[in-house]
Amino acid sequence: MQTLELEAKDKGECYAVIRAILLRLPFAHRETIKFLAEHLRLVAANSHVNKMTARNIEITWSLSVGGVVGAFVFPTPID
Repeated sequence: MQTLELEAKDKGECYAVIRAILLRLPFAHRETIKFLAEHLRLVAANSHVNKMTARNIEITWSLSVGGVVGAFVFPTPID
């Protein structure tokens, strides 16, 4: 398996690198990530009800997927 290291200098470059990585995935995998991201966005948007803020989601998914808190960071707050 090939790994790609992400070293972006600004948000625009970071998004471009992530987009390039995602476009290399098979269609079904991209659609799964898209569905999951939208679901997590909706969860965070309802944090006033479910107490799952963007930070709580980041902590949970970082530990589950990345293994390190801070591996996934929301670039902007989700209200």
